[in-house]
Amino acid sequence: MPRTLRAGDGAAGAATGDERDRAGGSGIGTAASPDRSAGPWWMKSGGARSRVVLVDARRIVPNGLPTGAVAASIISQGVDLLTHGRDSASAWGAILEDRQRVLISFSPIGSNELATNAPLARALVRELSRAGRAPESIMLYGAPRELARELGCRPLPIGWDGEITVAGQREQLARAVLESDAIINVGQLRTHRFAGMSGCLLDLAMGVVRRPARYFADGCSPHVGEIVASREIAGRLRLNILSALRVVYRGGPEPERSAISEPGALLLSFDPVAVDFMGMDLLIAERRRQGLSDGESAPHLLSAEELGLGRADWQGIERVVREFAG
Repeated sequence: MPRTLRAGDGAAGAATGDERDRAGGSGIGTAASPDRSAGPWWMKSGGARSRVVLVDARRIVPNGLPTGAVAASIISQGVDLLTHGRDSASAWGAILEDRQRVLISFSPIGSNELATNAPLARALVRELSRAGRAPESIMLYGAPRELARELGCRPLPIGWDGEITVAGQREQLARAVLESDAIINVGQLRTHRFAGMSGCLLDLAMGVVRRPARYFADGCSPHVGEIVASREIAGRLRLNILSALRVVYRGGPEPERSAISEPGALLLSFDPVAVDFMGMDLLIAERRRQGLSDGESAPHLLSAEELGLGRADWQGIERVVREFAG
């Protein structure tokens, strides 16, 4: 039986606090290229704990919908904290290293109702441009084509290519993944009728494989972890951003407007398991505020931890929680 994830002394309880940046914690990996990466670099390069940053922007963004400029400032602060106080330009340089073809991955499910993908896309393209990555080198995956054209981003290649092994069978990946050398993964925090919750791990895994419906059995476990742990994904994955600006706290993944709350938070980590684990705590707190039970467990997080993809326990996570003041 999988262990059950439950809220503890984590992000939700500390969301209005201010845990000061400490020495140690997760560093930045040095995988130079996807084909040379033999696994998740973030588990090799940062010591015994994975750093997760939560930026609480509720006072500035009370409806969970920041403008592109405000979203860029929130992301900039989160990236600075994640990289131990580097300025934005050097932080992005350390995250991306010499990689030039950046894929920013979003989940399109419920994007109209949640309305957070567009401001985050604008913010990320703006921040990457300031750090020397031209929009022509950036692809937006899971975002509307009109938005990519508006921002001057590189058109997405169409189709599927390559093969990875998932659940003992061969599976193809989106060609856009294989034509990138860095992935910035933007997940959306919500409940999920098959997996218990969805965030960075599930949104990325199910978004980049050709036949995702094959892998929803057994709480998507261990299939989500197998996909993200593949060399083709893990070798490219450079940053995970979990959007809790707006959260789907009931049903899901497709949102009903009555089941959307507005915590106004953004979580960032190199470790996709740790950021989702901390997001799960926030999601449970949102459900409790709505008078609901904690909800279902998320077995795909635990199996991803068992695969060595990341950390799903508070002892293994360094939490940095800050209130965004603009």
